[in-house]
Order: sequence, then structure tokens, then C-alpha cells
Amino acid sequence: MVKVSDAEDKRMIKQLLREKEEQEQGQGQEQEQESWLRFTRQCLCFLALLSLFYSQFAFVVFAQEQDSQTTAMLAQEALIDLNSADAQTLAAALSGVGLVKAQEIIRYRETYGDFVAFEELAEVKGIGQTILERNRHRLQPLRKVSKNE
Repeated sequence: MVKVSDAEDKRMIKQLLREKEEQEQGQGQEQEQESWLRFTRQCLCFLALLSLFYSQFAFVVFAQEQDSQTTAMLAQEALIDLNSADAQTLAAALSGVGLVKAQEIIRYRETYGDFVAFEELAEVKGIGQTILERNRHRLQPLRKVSKNE
């Protein structure tokens, strides 16, 4: 048997302790790296879901804006039959005509019968030549019917 001195024993023990400590530090660093990777993956998943949600939200808002713009354009482009349109339709389609003026147009039509000329519209309370000219292109041509029929 080989006899080892106390100094060598201490040196070997220190060496073993140092090696064990380095090994534990290495495992601690690996665990820290794994923890960091897990956290990073979770953050990326969260960001991906968040971006997906916002893209869907933006699409819905965009689609609603497009629908409302299309509806407004169709309302402007559609020709209105002055003799059959209701007050809401007239108010929505005619420039410078709100619900009150539209109701006046209906009252006039009910009192005097169908319009036979666009110029008659200027006789309605609140409707003047300016509003008539501004909206002439939005109205269907009137059928030529005499007031006596």
C-alpha cells in the first residue's frame, strides 16, 4: 500500500470538491438555459396568438368598413323613384334631404298625387332649386302622367 500524506489527501479532496462544484455549475447552467428556452418559446407562442387575433380583428373591421362604403355607394348610385320611395330611402339617398324634408316630400305626394316633373319637387316645403339640381341625377326619370289620371 502506498501511503499518502495529509497534504496530498487535502489536495485530492480539494480537487474532487472543485470537480464536483464545476459539474454542479454546469448542470445549473444547463437548467438555466432550458428554463430560458422554455420562457422564450412561451413568449413566441403568445406573440403568434396575439398577432393572429389582431389580424382577424383588423380583417373584420376592414370588412365592415368596406360593407358600409359599398352600401353608401350603392345608395348614391341607385336611382330613386320619387313616386314610390319611403321617407327613410329619400333621406338616405338625397343630398341635403334629411328625414323631416323626406317626410314633407311624402306628404306632398300624398296630397297632390305622383310627381310628373322634377320641378314639382321644388314646391315641397324645405326643398329649393339648389337641392333639386343637386339630386336630379339620383332620381329615376318620371313617367309622363297627367295629374288628372
